[in-house]
Amino acid sequence: MTQPKARGALAAWNDCAPEGLAEYERWYADHLAERVSVPGFREGRRYEAVPGSGADRRFFTFYPVDSAEVLSSPAYLARLENPHPDTLAAMRHFRNMMRTVCVNAQEDGEIAGAYALTLRFAPEDAAHAQNLPPDFASVLRQELSALHVRVFVAAPGQTGQTVEARARSKPDENMGFTVIAEFGRATEAETARKQLAETAFRVRHQLPEGGVLGIYALLCILRAGDL
Repeated sequence: MTQPKARGALAAWNDCAPEGLAEYERWYADHLAERVSVPGFREGRRYEAVPGSGADRRFFTFYPVDSAEVLSSPAYLARLENPHPDTLAAMRHFRNMMRTVCVNAQEDGEIAGAYALTLRFAPEDAAHAQNLPPDFASVLRQELSALHVRVFVAAPGQTGQTVEARARSKPDENMGFTVIAEFGRATEAETARKQLAETAFRVRHQLPEGGVLGIYALLCILRAGDL
């Protein structure tokens, strides 16, 4: 039986201080497993920006979860309030952290792609996502020739200033909503990026102007069933 699609997600974009990059990468190998082992987490995905694609941060990570409520569950909050010493050390190297608890508002497609094109909007644009047509993800996937399209919208409740968050150099930023389209090849993602940058295309699909477009290459996936 096919598992129902995840109804929530944690989405994050960030940079890393150059002097801490090696430690950051070593830490993430264990961190993905620690996060995905929390009940309700489906998987964890890590991506790195494709140079010249317009991405404003080097890394993109997201964790599909059963529902946004998983990200306020006692099991998850216990990890944030009692982080491993290695996690606290890694947090010092995070820069420009944008972290948002999301509702998976729309999704179409079954295949994961090697490249993710993200179009991210500011918090003041969150309400716009609620006005998108109900078949938006499906229509956009067909027009962009994407493998998979998701629309993540900021959930009403966001995680507060936990011990883990306070270990980062600055308070986290939030986004309002993001469109994530997956492709098998970088050339396909770049063609879609140019389409999404066009005003006429945005108007036709009822997307606001602005936002940040970027292409990210998949680094790794860890699924809960693999633990």
